[in-house]
Amino acid sequence: MGVYIIYSPEERIEYIGSTNKFNIRFGTDLKHESTHTLVKKLLKNELFENRSLAVNYLINDCKFKIEICETKREAEALEHFAIWLLNPKYNQ
Repeated sequence: MGVYIIYSPEERIEYIGSTNKFNIRFGTDLKHESTHTLVKKLLKNELFENRSLAVNYLINDCKFKIEICETKREAEALEHFAIWLLNPKYNQ
């Protein structure tokens, strides 16, 4: 359980999220059509022509930081506080 921050190649904070399974969130989840909110937002804002290009950008160009938490409640609190404080572009 924890919180992740996704940074653009220019090191701007793009997105903050929480998950209890990082290996799934950054593995198969990024590739699944209906699950990852950030991929949907990148496509909606027409930054990429298709899902494959958006996923490729996240996997190959972006950086990730992970903060492990003891409980789901702690992760949710940290996620909400970080979003409020850092105001990432795609959490709006």
